[in-house]
Amino acid sequence: MKKQIFKVKPHRNRLDAKWSKIIRARDQFCQKCGRVDGTPDAAHILSRVHLSTRYSLANGIRLCKRDHKFWWHDDPVLASDWVRQKFGDERIKWLIAESSKLIRWSPEFVAATETYLDAELARLEK
Repeated sequence: MKKQIFKVKPHRNRLDAKWSKIIRARDQFCQKCGRVDGTPDAAHILSRVHLSTRYSLANGIRLCKRDHKFWWHDDPVLASDWVRQKFGDERIKWLIAESSKLIRWSPEFVAATETYLDAELARLEK
């Protein structure tokens, strides 16, 4: 019997969209400049390459497109200092510890993550 291949991309895209929607709705304005108009971005505090924190709501902030592109990605040292000042060392330490946990894509991971994100979406939409 052939082993079935777990295709990550469709799940990743769907979960990324839900996570982004939650972050943008939760924060309501750019956390850097306070801008509320335009198309907001949801940014990861720690890189989204870490699956263990990729969908953590503690790892996301809403930024306007300008701040996301020209500050967050272009000046990571200043952005890092700002995050520590805004959210405190405890949150950053927790994210760093969580990011070191090895998690792999699996049907169980997708189901648990989707349940978590759907519950948060429902809470925000009330």
